[in-house]
Amino acid sequence: MKQLKHYSYLMALMFILAGGIISCAGEEDGSKDTGLTTEPTTCRVSVSSGEGGTATTSETEVMPGWEVILTATPETTYRFVNWTVSGNEVSKENPYRAIVKTSTQFRANFEKDNYKVSVKEAEGGSVKASQKGDVLNGTKVTFTATPQEGFSFISWIVNGNEASKENPYTITITENTEVQASFITHKVTVTASEGGTAKASKTQVGHNAQVTFTATPQDDYYLFVNWTVNGEEVSKETTYTATITEDIEIKANFALNISLPTGIENGKGYVDLGLSVKWASCNVGANSHEEYGYNFSWGEFQNREDFSYYNEYVSLDVFGDFSYDIWKYNTDSKYGTVDNKTTLELKDDAAHHNWGGNWRMPTKAEQDELRNSSNCTWTWTTQNGVKGYKVTSKKNGNSIFLPAAGYRSNSDLSNAGCNGYYWSSSLNTSDSLSAYYLSFNSGIVDWSYRYRCEGLSVRAVCP
Repeated sequence: MKQLKHYSYLMALMFILAGGIISCAGEEDGSKDTGLTTEPTTCRVSVSSGEGGTATTSETEVMPGWEVILTATPETTYRFVNWTVSGNEVSKENPYRAIVKTSTQFRANFEKDNYKVSVKEAEGGSVKASQKGDVLNGTKVTFTATPQEGFSFISWIVNGNEASKENPYTITITENTEVQASFITHKVTVTASEGGTAKASKTQVGHNAQVTFTATPQDDYYLFVNWTVNGEEVSKETTYTATITEDIEIKANFALNISLPTGIENGKGYVDLGLSVKWASCNVGANSHEEYGYNFSWGEFQNREDFSYYNEYVSLDVFGDFSYDIWKYNTDSKYGTVDNKTTLELKDDAAHHNWGGNWRMPTKAEQDELRNSSNCTWTWTTQNGVKGYKVTSKKNGNSIFLPAAGYRSNSDLSNAGCNGYYWSSSLNTSDSLSAYYLSFNSGIVDWSYRYRCEGLSVRAVCP
């Protein structure tokens, strides 16, 4: 009896279930209402798509809780964005495995597969892009930078970050991209000290550009010394080429080559070397410091080129015993009357006779003062093609130039360009036939004595 009741109960339940099924979409099957509520047994799945692609589903009707696979297929130049249900995003996966609990319509959304490419302007140059604006994802775009005059390209800035120093530069576009070229310029300033001018081939240049600097002394009285940057020497070449890597201020430095006259005596210039006398800025008979000037016998004041005969106050008996007769400036009786005069009187002084005023020939002691290495520096040099010594005072930095003018014996000019011979006003007291003179060549500065008849140069002095 219990088994029969149980069987009847199962049959009744099956009948109720069979007769009262309602679809997942809520549709009735036409059966009579039994008064019982039942859960839907299937769910409908549908897909749609926006512009740019299509969508499919693996199943269109499934039991609640079942999984379906949704697949979005973009068209060319489009990319999949997401899946939405009733406008709300449910996934960005593709394919998308969705668990369906109720009837659902899924929408696949697409967008253009482009990114925006833009170029940001920068001072110092221009940029050309092979493509700009909307550019398809994955496209290679090449950027080329062209610096303006005085600038150079440094690097590429992509979306605010330094990316490359190559030029041209190629990027594969995978996002919105803003590109800017970085340029640089350096300012070149050139100055000069007193005594000359300086110029630069360019005053504004890009990084690692070469600039040539040229220094020009204002006249023969000045020499170029060197180029300095921030007080440090960078070159001694008159024309100097530098590679510029930063703003630069370069200075050309000049020094007195031959001092400009520091004063005038009776119309002739002198240079104060800080010694006991002031020295003329050129030789007697010259108009510039490098000219040789006149040649004089000692004790004479006439300029002549023939020194084949003896001079004033000295005679030679060439027809007898070759004896000499000296009648002035003599300390030895064998040459005649002794007067013991050892320094030229002004009337016999070539410098005083030709220039007047307080000009005279220097004594040996005054020449020795000039030679003294504690007083002056002697530098063998060339001025306008003329060799000689630049004599620079250690006391005040002023200088004179003594050309290697040679000497005349008979009518020949000897050793010009190699040696200098400058009379003093002092007699050689050991041999009255000769007088002391300043002697030099490229290696030696000294004193000596020569016969009074020979033709030597004269550099005058004044108090």
